[in-house]
Amino acid sequence: MWTSLRTSTEPAYPRDRSCGPRVRFWVLAVGIAVILFLLGFLIGWLANKHAHQLPRTDAHKEMMEAFLKEMKAESIKQFLYNFTQQPHLAGTQENLHLAEQIQANWKAFGLDSVQLAPYDVLLSYPNETSPNYISLVDEHGQEKMQQLSWASANREVVCEITGPGMDAPQEAS
Repeated sequence: MWTSLRTSTEPAYPRDRSCGPRVRFWVLAVGIAVILFLLGFLIGWLANKHAHQLPRTDAHKEMMEAFLKEMKAESIKQFLYNFTQQPHLAGTQENLHLAEQIQANWKAFGLDSVQLAPYDVLLSYPNETSPNYISLVDEHGQEKMQQLSWASANREVVCEITGPGMDAPQEAS
């Protein structure tokens, strides 16, 4: 019933024929690449295993103790009082004076390098002749309510605002 199509006992492909040099090269190259990748992964994993556990030196402990010793509610209260004694709107001389005071304090605390870096910022200063306001508008675009955003019973007096594009100092009343 069943007859084999093969009449001989030879295999369908010759066994004595070896694969070409190109195939050997690519198999070897891929094998080396995989081995190098796994080796690099293993080295990275073992090297990073203890990275989160930095040793604490005596210098770190001394700095932490000095920092915690200086952090007192009374000293924080005094610094905040000094910083809020005068209005210091950004871009004013008062703000520059406050920055210089902070710089001097940090140098007195022993920081190696404290520098003031000048930079230009676009600021919106209060303007009493054309004040900003907040309004509620209905679906037809009609203003239902309007409130000046700077109107407050406890306004601070802002003196000598000298921002970019401002001709003369202004005072808020």
